[in-house]
Amino acid sequence: MMRYESAKTSSGNIGMSYTSQAEADANAAAMDAGNNFNCYNCSDCSGCSRCYNCYNCSGCSHCSNCYNCSNCYKCSNCSDCSNCSNCSNCSCCFSCSNCSRCSGCSHCYKCYNCSRCSDCSGALIWRGSQAEKLLTINGLKWPVATSGTHIQIGCQQHTVEEWESFDDARIADMAGGALDFWREFKPTIMAMAAHRRGLKMAKAE
Repeated sequence: MMRYESAKTSSGNIGMSYTSQAEADANAAAMDAGNNFNCYNCSDCSGCSRCYNCYNCSGCSHCSNCYNCSNCYKCSNCSDCSNCSNCSNCSCCFSCSNCSRCSGCSHCYKCYNCSRCSDCSGALIWRGSQAEKLLTINGLKWPVATSGTHIQIGCQQHTVEEWESFDDARIADMAGGALDFWREFKPTIMAMAAHRRGLKMAKAE
C-alpha cells in the first residue's frame, strides 16, 4: 500500500495518507489549524471542533466531509447523518435543522435549496415550472409562495383558480389544520396572488 506524505509545514507538521497526496496535504493543513481529522467511531465529541473526514461520530461541531454521524453543528459535506443543525451540502441525512443545499434528506426543518427531501417543515421547494420573483410569506405554519398564476402552501401547489374553487372538504384533506389555516389566511394569500399577477401583466405591457 502506497503511503503519501506532505511536505513539512511551517509549524513542523507532516500529513500522511494512504489514499492520496491531496489528503495528506489536507491533513497537514488541518494540523496547522489545530483541527482534528480522520476521526472514526467517536462519541462525546463535545470537545472537538473543526474536524475533517470523520466517520460514525457524534456530537461534532464545525466539521466537514463527515459520514454517518449524529448531533452535529455547523458542518459541511456530510452524508447519512442525523439530528444536525446549521449544516450545508449534506446528503441523505435525517431530522436536521436550518441546513442548506442538502439532498435526499428527511424530517428537516427550515432548510433551503434542498433536493429530493421529504417530510420537511418550514421549508418551501417550488414544485412547478421555473418561476421568477415569487412573492412569499414565511413564519406561518406552512410557507406560502405565489407566481401570480399558481399558489403553493407547503407542498400543495395549484392554480389560483383551483384554490378559489376548493371546498372545505378538499382543503381539510390536505393536512391537519389546513382548513383553519385556509379560512384565516385565504384573503391575504389571494390578494398577494392578485398583486403578483398584476405586476406580471404590467411588465408585459
